[in-house]
Amino acid sequence: MNKQEVTLNHGERKESGWTLGTAALDGVAYDFQVKHFDEPSVYGIRRGRISKLWLRRQGEDKAVLSYDRGWERGCSPRGKDEAVTVIYKTLIAKFN
Repeated sequence: MNKQEVTLNHGERKESGWTLGTAALDGVAYDFQVKHFDEPSVYGIRRGRISKLWLRRQGEDKAVLSYDRGWERGCSPRGKDEAVTVIYKTLIAKFN
């Protein structure tokens, strides 16, 4: 895959800590939900600010990534296609 930029489109973080939005790469769109805080936590991804993360390709039912204070079975970034990995890294850079 060529070095492509992920396009993020999201609203402001809600009082509950959630940010919802879309991420697009190479014409493929994904929906995401991220619960993040001002300070890092032992519960966060890489002990960072994201305590919950959900990502799915638009038009599909099953999440490709799901973190809820730990990776959900089969939904970690390990072994995912390159597009999912690039989007994951972009979300980490933005919110973690």
